[in-house]
Amino acid sequence: SFFFDAIEKCSILLVLRRAEDVAGDCAQKEWYSNEQLLRPNNRVLYRRYNFDAADWYLPWWVSEGDEGSFIGYSDLERCLYYWCQFTAWALTEISQHEDSGELLVVRYEELNKNPRQVFSRVSEFLNLKPTPLTEVVLQKIEKYTPPEIKSDFQINDDLQERVDRLSAQLDF
Repeated sequence: SFFFDAIEKCSILLVLRRAEDVAGDCAQKEWYSNEQLLRPNNRVLYRRYNFDAADWYLPWWVSEGDEGSFIGYSDLERCLYYWCQFTAWALTEISQHEDSGELLVVRYEELNKNPRQVFSRVSEFLNLKPTPLTEVVLQKIEKYTPPEIKSDFQINDDLQERVDRLSAQLDF
Protein backbone atom coordinates (compact mmCIF):
# COMPACT_ATOMS: atom_id res chain seq x y z
CA SER A 1 0.00 0.00 0.00
CA PHE A 2 3.04 2.29 -0.04
CA PHE A 3 2.14 3.79 -3.41
CA PHE A 4 -1.50 4.31 -2.54
CA ASP A 5 -0.55 5.88 0.79
CA ALA A 6 2.20 8.07 -0.66
CA ILE A 7 0.49 9.27 -3.83
CA GLU A 8 -3.11 10.43 -3.74
CA LYS A 9 -5.31 9.02 -6.53
CA CYS A 10 -2.51 6.77 -7.75
CA SER A 11 -3.05 4.19 -10.52
CA ILE A 12 -0.90 1.06 -10.44
CA LEU A 13 -0.26 -1.28 -13.35
CA LEU A 14 0.78 -4.64 -11.95
CA VAL A 15 2.28 -7.10 -14.42
CA LEU A 16 2.32 -10.72 -13.26
CA ARG A 17 4.62 -13.27 -14.87
CA ARG A 18 5.28 -16.98 -14.43
CA ALA A 19 8.12 -17.79 -12.02
CA GLU A 20 10.04 -19.87 -14.54
CA ASP A 21 10.07 -17.08 -17.13
CA VAL A 22 11.19 -14.43 -14.64
CA ALA A 23 13.90 -16.72 -13.29
CA GLY A 24 15.10 -17.64 -16.78
CA ASP A 25 15.43 -14.01 -17.87
CA CYS A 26 16.94 -12.95 -14.55
CA ALA A 27 19.52 -15.77 -14.47
CA GLN A 28 20.42 -15.21 -18.13
CA LYS A 29 21.18 -11.57 -17.31
CA GLU A 30 23.15 -12.66 -14.20
CA TRP A 31 21.32 -10.17 -11.98
CA TYR A 32 22.06 -12.08 -8.78
CA SER A 33 25.26 -13.93 -9.64
CA ASN A 34 28.03 -14.17 -7.06
CA GLU A 35 29.95 -11.55 -9.02
CA GLN A 36 27.06 -9.08 -8.78
CA LEU A 37 26.50 -9.77 -5.10
CA LEU A 38 30.18 -9.37 -4.20
CA ARG A 39 30.79 -6.33 -6.45
CA PRO A 40 27.41 -4.78 -7.24
CA ASN A 41 26.67 -2.00 -9.66
CA ASN A 42 25.09 1.12 -8.25
CA ARG A 43 21.61 0.72 -9.79
CA VAL A 44 20.04 -1.33 -7.02
CA LEU A 45 19.69 -0.74 -3.29
CA TYR A 46 21.76 -3.27 -1.38
CA ARG A 47 22.64 -3.95 2.22
CA ARG A 48 26.01 -5.34 3.24
CA TYR A 49 26.04 -8.77 4.83
CA ASN A 50 29.21 -10.54 6.01
CA PHE A 51 29.22 -14.24 5.19
CA ASP A 52 32.21 -16.60 5.20
CA ALA A 53 34.62 -13.67 5.73
CA ALA A 54 33.34 -11.88 2.63
CA ASP A 55 31.11 -8.83 2.28
CA TRP A 56 28.05 -9.67 0.19
CA TYR A 57 25.75 -6.94 -1.06
CA LEU A 58 22.27 -8.36 -0.84
CA PRO A 59 19.26 -6.75 -2.50
CA TRP A 60 17.04 -4.81 -0.10
CA TRP A 61 14.17 -7.28 -0.53
CA VAL A 62 16.03 -10.31 0.90
CA SER A 63 14.27 -10.97 4.21
CA GLU A 64 16.21 -10.92 7.45
CA GLY A 65 17.07 -14.49 8.32
CA ASP A 66 17.17 -15.57 4.66
CA GLU A 67 20.63 -14.14 3.90
CA GLY A 68 22.58 -17.42 4.25
CA SER A 69 20.05 -19.36 2.19
CA PHE A 70 20.00 -16.67 -0.49
CA ILE A 71 23.80 -16.70 -0.77
CA GLY A 72 23.77 -20.50 -0.94
CA TYR A 73 21.22 -20.58 -3.76
CA SER A 74 22.21 -20.98 -7.39
CA ASP A 75 21.67 -17.97 -9.69
CA LEU A 76 18.38 -19.49 -10.87
CA GLU A 77 17.19 -20.12 -7.31
CA ARG A 78 18.04 -16.53 -6.35
CA CYS A 79 15.89 -15.37 -9.24
CA LEU A 80 13.04 -17.61 -8.09
CA TYR A 81 13.39 -16.13 -4.59
CA TYR A 82 13.19 -12.64 -6.15
CA TRP A 83 9.99 -13.68 -7.94
CA CYS A 84 8.55 -15.06 -4.68
CA GLN A 85 9.26 -11.87 -2.76
CA PHE A 86 7.60 -9.60 -5.30
CA THR A 87 4.74 -11.98 -6.03
CA ALA A 88 3.86 -12.17 -2.33
CA TRP A 89 3.78 -8.35 -2.28
CA ALA A 90 1.65 -8.30 -5.45
CA LEU A 91 -0.90 -10.71 -3.98
CA THR A 92 -1.26 -8.44 -0.95
CA GLU A 93 -1.81 -5.40 -3.17
CA ILE A 94 -4.33 -7.27 -5.31
CA SER A 95 -6.34 -8.37 -2.28
CA GLN A 96 -6.41 -4.83 -0.88
CA HIS A 97 -7.13 -2.90 -4.08
CA GLU A 98 -8.60 -5.20 -6.73
CA ASP A 99 -12.04 -3.56 -6.71
CA SER A 100 -10.87 0.02 -6.18
CA GLY A 101 -10.35 0.94 -9.84
CA GLU A 102 -6.81 2.02 -8.89
CA LEU A 103 -5.11 -1.23 -9.85
CA LEU A 104 -4.94 -2.99 -13.21
CA VAL A 105 -3.47 -6.50 -13.26
CA VAL A 106 -2.00 -7.75 -16.53
CA ARG A 107 -0.49 -11.16 -17.11
CA TYR A 108 2.83 -10.95 -18.93
CA GLU A 109 1.94 -13.97 -21.07
CA GLU A 110 -1.26 -12.21 -22.17
CA LEU A 111 0.79 -9.13 -23.05
CA ASN A 112 3.06 -11.25 -25.26
CA LYS A 113 0.18 -13.12 -26.85
CA ASN A 114 -2.09 -10.11 -27.47
CA PRO A 115 0.05 -6.98 -27.10
CA ARG A 116 -2.30 -4.67 -28.98
CA GLN A 117 -5.37 -5.65 -26.95
CA VAL A 118 -3.47 -5.40 -23.66
CA PHE A 119 -1.95 -2.07 -24.68
CA SER A 120 -5.44 -0.78 -25.40
CA ARG A 121 -6.63 -1.77 -21.88
CA VAL A 122 -3.52 -0.31 -20.25
CA SER A 123 -3.79 2.91 -22.25
CA GLU A 124 -7.41 3.36 -21.23
CA PHE A 125 -6.63 2.61 -17.58
CA LEU A 126 -3.68 5.05 -17.45
CA ASN A 127 -5.30 7.56 -19.81
CA LEU A 128 -2.40 7.36 -22.30
CA LYS A 129 -2.36 8.14 -25.99
CA PRO A 130 -0.19 6.15 -28.43
CA THR A 131 2.95 7.80 -29.80
CA PRO A 132 5.14 6.85 -32.78
CA LEU A 133 7.26 4.78 -30.41
CA THR A 134 4.21 2.71 -29.44
CA GLU A 135 4.24 0.75 -32.70
CA VAL A 136 7.97 0.04 -32.41
CA VAL A 137 7.51 -1.34 -28.90
CA LEU A 138 4.45 -3.41 -29.85
CA GLN A 139 6.40 -5.00 -32.72
CA LYS A 140 9.25 -5.91 -30.34
CA ILE A 141 6.78 -7.51 -27.95
CA GLU A 142 5.22 -9.52 -30.78
CA LYS A 143 8.66 -10.99 -31.66
CA TYR A 144 9.67 -11.87 -28.06
CA THR A 145 10.13 -15.48 -26.97
CA PRO A 146 10.91 -16.30 -23.33
CA PRO A 147 14.14 -18.14 -22.50
CA GLU A 148 13.99 -21.83 -21.73
CA ILE A 149 15.03 -23.26 -18.38
CA LYS A 150 16.70 -26.65 -18.29
CA SER A 151 14.07 -29.01 -16.90
CA ASP A 152 16.66 -31.12 -15.05
CA PHE A 153 17.72 -28.20 -12.83
CA GLN A 154 17.47 -28.93 -9.09
CA ILE A 155 15.62 -26.35 -6.98
CA ASN A 156 15.79 -26.17 -3.17
CA ASP A 157 12.71 -28.03 -1.84
CA ASP A 158 11.50 -25.19 0.42
CA LEU A 159 11.91 -22.65 -2.35
CA GLN A 160 10.12 -24.89 -4.87
CA GLU A 161 7.24 -25.31 -2.41
CA ARG A 162 6.97 -21.52 -2.06
CA VAL A 163 7.06 -21.05 -5.85
CA ASP A 164 4.35 -23.70 -6.28
CA ARG A 165 2.13 -22.16 -3.58
CA LEU A 166 2.38 -18.64 -5.00
CA SER A 167 1.92 -19.89 -8.58
CA ALA A 168 -1.25 -21.71 -7.53
CA GLN A 169 -2.59 -18.51 -5.94
CA LEU A 170 -2.08 -16.78 -9.30
CA ASP A 171 -3.60 -19.69 -11.25
CA PHE A 172 -0.33 -20.26 -13.11
